[in-house]
Amino acid sequence: MISGWMFKLVLAFVIVGVIVYDGASIVSNFFTLDNKANEIAVDLSTAITSREINPTETLKLEERAKQSAKESGARVLGVEVDRDGSVSVRLRRAADTLVVGRIGPIEGWTRATADARSSTS
Repeated sequence: MISGWMFKLVLAFVIVGVIVYDGASIVSNFFTLDNKANEIAVDLSTAITSREINPTETLKLEERAKQSAKESGARVLGVEVDRDGSVSVRLRRAADTLVVGRIGPIEGWTRATADARSSTS
């Protein structure tokens, strides 16, 4: 009788622990990805060397963004440089979860997308 009760208690703790871990991982992913996108956008906007944005410089900035994003486990979806020197960055990253990322209908909850824009002017 006591062993059955103890088993149910341990099982309940495991279930609650997995739910808390997955939830915290998803929330943390959203906030840290947003910060990373802002950081990359500021870095790229300060790296622009001239007011004339040419395709070669845009490719260099995109490679720089990809390297920074890769370090945090994110993927660059787009980098846009406007004529005025402002930079827009879009990143995507999936949270590390134990269960949510393995269930098809709710798997999308683990993916976060962040947009950031920065300008030196």
